[in-house]
Amino acid sequence: MIRAQIENLNSMPVNVNILNGIQNILPVQVERRLQLEYSTLVDGYKKSELREASGLGLFILSSVPTDKAEPNESLKANTVWFTGLEDATILLSARQLERFRRGLAVRQETDVRGVRGAYFLQSEIELAPGSGKTWYIVADLNKDHSDVAALSDFLTSRPNFQQRIEDAILNDSERLKTKIAQADGCQLTDDAFNNFRHFSNTLYNIMRGGIFDNGYLVEKDDFLRFLQTANRDTAQKYGPVLDGLPGQLNVNDLLQHIPAPDPNLERLASQYLPLTFSRRHGDPSRPWNQFSIELKDEQGNKKLDYQGNWRDIFQNWEALALSYPEYLEHMIAKFVSASTADGYNPYRVVRDGFDWEVVDPADPWSHIGYWGDHQIIYLLKLLELSHKYHPGKLQSLLSKAIFTYANVPYRIKPYHDILQDPHNTIDFDFELDDAIHARVQARGTDGKFICLEDGGIYHVNLLEKLLVPLLVKFSNFVPGAGIWMNTQR
Repeated sequence: MIRAQIENLNSMPVNVNILNGIQNILPVQVERRLQLEYSTLVDGYKKSELREASGLGLFILSSVPTDKAEPNESLKANTVWFTGLEDATILLSARQLERFRRGLAVRQETDVRGVRGAYFLQSEIELAPGSGKTWYIVADLNKDHSDVAALSDFLTSRPNFQQRIEDAILNDSERLKTKIAQADGCQLTDDAFNNFRHFSNTLYNIMRGGIFDNGYLVEKDDFLRFLQTANRDTAQKYGPVLDGLPGQLNVNDLLQHIPAPDPNLERLASQYLPLTFSRRHGDPSRPWNQFSIELKDEQGNKKLDYQGNWRDIFQNWEALALSYPEYLEHMIAKFVSASTADGYNPYRVVRDGFDWEVVDPADPWSHIGYWGDHQIIYLLKLLELSHKYHPGKLQSLLSKAIFTYANVPYRIKPYHDILQDPHNTIDFDFELDDAIHARVQARGTDGKFICLEDGGIYHVNLLEKLLVPLLVKFSNFVPGAGIWMNTQR
């Protein structure tokens, strides 16, 4: 959304001819790679339409580019509309901008094809001394036919758009403040600068690590969805029993309702974190960074989700744990079960498991490896907080076999091979990668963990999980130099 405002600060009335809007609007179904590699080709498929009665702009593809001899229709549109300007002329491309710059008249565009879309408003405004004018341009994504029809009817009815928009902004601002307050981001001291700094730091922390949707309350339906995605056999076995739980229950009561000592069910309940508002860290200008904040599903229902690069999400959770210490052991369980049997961690943690990088010979940015420089300290901080808030809790987990190992398809080369070439120390196991994905399709995301011969998950206790990374660091310790970082990261 764009909010634009112009104000006459003179003592005399003025007439202003303005042109304001959005340039280079992408249609739906232009994926990242298609745009990066075939943008000129995509331009030829672009189609921009205007519904004049409502001022609704539609940005679509005439068809989805393909080299196959088959129909490939694009059935959704990105939309743009405005409110606040009277008698505005709407342009759907940048072709008339030079005419406007020269002071010439422009004509409304209703159907533009084969060029990059835009949504510009041109209007002449008369402003009395001290008066102003405010208008809004609103864009939305991924609308189907029924969405477009409903939006067009809504715009044609001409309700008080501006007041609705301003009310929505105020409401969303309050909701955002509530999320920050849930992470103890609102403080009042005699140093206003520090108050603002703490507020913004907390905002960016929860945008990475997320915030718990409803404090310590867990929604039964969301936990059942989590269980179904992770392990379909376990969900089928215990689903009818768990379905009898209350609609909401305290997170500390969740483990108490486990119907039988089952390591799979107890492991998944121990790792469950009802987080929302989280996204991966990353500079979007870097081609390997892709992330989004998933707040709703395709039906518009609330969606709990989190994702993060390993280093970033756990340091954010360290801060979040100060506000929600009862989730500490869940964070620790997520951490240790996502580490590998050779003592390292995959590069990204998500609600439904973890991800690893895959070798792509056609992509010069493609690279694999393990980060090991920060692994111990983040786990240590979570362990220290658990010891502080829950003395004795860790000791009870040391011998409890409800943890497992991530089965990342990397194979660290033998020591003598590493000595020969310390810059190429890991092979990607394509066969194992295919087998893991086949297990995930068949059973759920638990297929990414190391399995026994019978297909069951290989479980270990917390003591083993703590010893493995420690021993790996010792095995790479060089006296007088430090720990040898030899895993390509």
